[in-house]
Amino acid sequence: MGTNRVVPNNHHHNEEPALQSKMSSKPNQQQQETESFDIKKRDDLDSVDGSISEPLVAKKRNPILGCLLSIRLFLILVITGLILLTVFSIWITAFEMNQVASIDNSKTTMKIMYEKVSNFLMSQLLPAKSMADTVAQDYHMFTITPGFLAMKNYLFTKMINFPITGANLCFGENNMSVIHAYNLNQFPTEQLFFAWQDTAANRFCMYSVNHTDANIMTIARNITYVVAKTDWYMASVEMLKTNPNGGYGPVYKVLNGGLAMYWSSPVYDRELLKANIKQRVGIVKINLNLLKISQYLLSTKLLNTGFLVVTELGPDAYVMGASFSIKNLDSERIPVRNVQERGIGSLMKAFLDMKVEEGNVVTVDKYLVSSYQFSYANIVWQITMFVEETEVKASAILSSYVILGVTLFFAIFGVVLSIVIGTVVTKPFKNLESDFQKIEIMDLMSIEQHRSLFTEVSNIYGSLTETVGQLKEFRAFLPESVLNQFEYLKNDNNNLANKDSSKNAGNPNELSNGFSFREGDAKPSFTTMSENGHNGSGHSKFSEHRGKANSSMFKLGLSYKDLCIVYVKIPGLDDRHYSNYHELSHVVCRLISGVSSICKSMKADLEIKSHDEFMIKIDRFSSSCADIALKISTALTSNNETFKRDGQPSIKVHIGVASGNMLSGNVGNKTLRYSAHIGSVIDRAIHLCNLNAFIGTSVLIDEETHYLCGAQFVDRPVDRYANPKNGEKNVENVYELLRNSSVENDEWMYELQQKKENENCLFCRDEKPQSKRPGTAKVGKIYKNSYGRL
Repeated sequence: MGTNRVVPNNHHHNEEPALQSKMSSKPNQQQQETESFDIKKRDDLDSVDGSISEPLVAKKRNPILGCLLSIRLFLILVITGLILLTVFSIWITAFEMNQVASIDNSKTTMKIMYEKVSNFLMSQLLPAKSMADTVAQDYHMFTITPGFLAMKNYLFTKMINFPITGANLCFGENNMSVIHAYNLNQFPTEQLFFAWQDTAANRFCMYSVNHTDANIMTIARNITYVVAKTDWYMASVEMLKTNPNGGYGPVYKVLNGGLAMYWSSPVYDRELLKANIKQRVGIVKINLNLLKISQYLLSTKLLNTGFLVVTELGPDAYVMGASFSIKNLDSERIPVRNVQERGIGSLMKAFLDMKVEEGNVVTVDKYLVSSYQFSYANIVWQITMFVEETEVKASAILSSYVILGVTLFFAIFGVVLSIVIGTVVTKPFKNLESDFQKIEIMDLMSIEQHRSLFTEVSNIYGSLTETVGQLKEFRAFLPESVLNQFEYLKNDNNNLANKDSSKNAGNPNELSNGFSFREGDAKPSFTTMSENGHNGSGHSKFSEHRGKANSSMFKLGLSYKDLCIVYVKIPGLDDRHYSNYHELSHVVCRLISGVSSICKSMKADLEIKSHDEFMIKIDRFSSSCADIALKISTALTSNNETFKRDGQPSIKVHIGVASGNMLSGNVGNKTLRYSAHIGSVIDRAIHLCNLNAFIGTSVLIDEETHYLCGAQFVDRPVDRYANPKNGEKNVENVYELLRNSSVENDEWMYELQQKKENENCLFCRDEKPQSKRPGTAKVGKIYKNSYGRL
């Protein structure tokens, strides 16, 4: 604490300087202050005019300015501002994120719908190509021979086995006009016809045949017919110029029917084809009715108010189908710009003019629009989807209102909290202000003892209490006249703030002199006693109280997680195999160090069960579990040759790897906690680890891990086991993990492992698995007929 002394005024000897309120507690400084005051007192008494200097009076601040600059208002404004800024920032951020999330959700929905529609379109278009290629190949391989009965029966089997409406094998080159065809008319009633023409000189005959056995019932047509001059044949020839292996022809209107399209594949002279000479002599044409596609699109539903339309590609594209009804679509070719239903014409025009990239979502009018291209062979169609923006963002708006309500609640709560905090923080200042005002007029009896939960405030209150106690003792030594003056000041504090009002009071010189004298004489004792009070043991105890720490960040509770468990066991690490315990200790240290280093590099959780058993946990589904197992197996057995040369036992490593969903989390209480993992995955890993000793392997993995590793690692099935799931025993495979499928130059452990595995591995796979579902993988040649036990 600094020392403020009263020094005689050398410039104006008649003026009395003001005394400062804070004095040093040291005895010599107190004595110097007292002597200085006595000197000043004598100087004042010896002055020429006998006037006394006026005491210092604190300058009072303007009430409005004092209210604006109060700590309480400052805290209320700052805390309220921070809370309002935080909650509204959270609300705005949440609103924007919800908007983005709703757009992403709609984009995902449209993507799923596109995949669904494209899969159906593929299922309808693929049979036509497959059948055409089959008929052409059968002709080239001399499987079929053109003839009335042979072709009638052959094509009939194709008609009943494929979902098509027409099959046509025709020859129109080199002045030929030969046709063998079936056609299925669906309007007004379903009728099956067989057409036949064997030479250009003969007439074209069409027969109505039975649907079940292709027996001829009546002759429907007998006309002159030239294959090469038909529209579909010329269109197919033109299409084959750009698509030599075949392709789809244009969509056309079927007589007395709906819209259809066809696939055409080339037919070559099969005699020249033996010499690898391709000379086209005809085509295979397969008709496909588009009615099923149109009916399927009508049955699709995109959200509640959304819809989609399938068109050809280009600005003047025709409509292939839509999820809503379009007038005359099944009987006429309608350009998309001319469609009036739902305003799709103007919407598509605006969307196409925007030239949006595939898969992007844009806003057109009141819709969110996205488009994808469906392409197969030589056709490219555009699938455009529309969803109402209000429907997509309805959930986001609703959640925003909820968040806004919560935001307003916390905003109001923050304002109230700021007022409470401001009151709590400024209450000690108010108490100190009131107590100091009482101390100023020595009204010590009305000062109450204050208490606070806060350490700093409690220390201040303690010091103030001791100071007031010392001042009460000091007050007993004051003359009654001085105490009367204090009482007078108590009744009229405003007279001290106004100099003119003080001079108008009774005997002002005596008041000023008495007050200045007593104030200057008393305050050294005030400061000294307060300082001495701090040197005692009365307040040191307050600094020892501290607030309790916040609650722990490690929460208690179990939850399901996807984990990979690697269980490692090293048999033979005991006193029966090592006669020298120093060697055993050295080997164990090296093994633990090696396993720990690998786990740290792979960011895995190592749990040491004993000196020869370790459990490694990977908190995610990843192929790194197999990587860790191989590295540990390679690292721990890499020095076996050195051990053998030194006469020490070789290291054997048994590792079991299992993957699955299990309970994981912290259990216990506030004083003791344990990281627990509960589930059959650990038991399965331990079982696989122990199974190594029985089978004679090093690393065994379960079927889940096998599918998890995929093609990154080489393994083989060695056994089977019953894995209980949902109350049923599912038979699953046990695989021996052999090595990594690829080797990098800097991966020395993989190189060492692959070198050994290449020398010893006799296993090979017949073919790649057809599916990742259990039971579909092919087994190795050695174990194909001996799969193990259940």
